[in-house]
Amino acid sequence: MIERDNLTMLIRSDAERWLGKDYKFGDLFKLRITRPGFICIRRYRIVHYHKVNKHLIRYSLSYWLWGRASIKFGISIAPDVIAGKGLMVIHYGGVFINGCTILGNNITIYNGVMLGESRGKSCAGFPKICDDSVLYPGVKIFGGITVGCRSQILTNSVVIKDIPDDSIESGVPCQPIRKHLDNYFNN
Repeated sequence: MIERDNLTMLIRSDAERWLGKDYKFGDLFKLRITRPGFICIRRYRIVHYHKVNKHLIRYSLSYWLWGRASIKFGISIAPDVIAGKGLMVIHYGGVFINGCTILGNNITIYNGVMLGESRGKSCAGFPKICDDSVLYPGVKIFGGITVGCRSQILTNSVVIKDIPDDSIESGVPCQPIRKHLDNYFNN
């Protein structure tokens, strides 16, 4: 069960990622109207709250509002997703986060990112994205894959194996690029 104070704290921490810690009421009002990423995250937080707390009528209404925002802006975060504080979706369009995906604190997601379930034998399950990670445009992660803390997955990468902490990875399939850059600068 999620407490209402916890819901408020999560939405405030999301707003602080966008505006900084010293924001004013007018800034929050502007954010709620002009940023589709924040609108969708806020609606996801509310529908998730009502689903977990089993408020059937409120859940039905919030699910309808969440669905409208998802279709309008192209940001679909399923109500079953478990997301930490400070979630940020930078650009809207083509963001799909399915099922029981787990997102840590201070995750940044760009447009075209897909996180979803895999039913294959090798990596069945849902992705887990650890704290302070960044998923750049076009990243695809399917299955029970873990992305480590403070990792960055660069544009149009397909992740097929676990990503360690503090790494920068890119490509199809995703490979570390830090060692390639070290070789380039050392020669």
